Amino acid sequence: MKTAEYHGFQFVGGYQFWSNPALEDTEAAIPIVLMRPTLLDLITLSIKFGSDELIKQNEILFQSNEMDERLYKRNLRRLLNIKRGIDHG
Repeated sequence: MKTAEYHGFQFVGGYQFWSNPALEDTEAAIPIVLMRPTLLDLITLSIKFGSDELIKQNEILFQSNEMDERLYKRNLRRLLNIKRGIDHG
């Protein structure tokens, strides 16, 4: 289980079940998390790799038809809110 603090709030949750734990906390985790995101995972990866990188990966997954439009838009909305919080935090 992972914990992260963001603007004074502590989030508890975790990455998805990993078939290869060596990928956890690497850039390879980004597409895995984007396919089944939790808010904590998005915040943690945005802090580590930058919101712009996650937004770019979200777009790639959508354009390659690996992600449906509903998930794409939900991820994008969350990532833009996180980016706004990080940039203005």
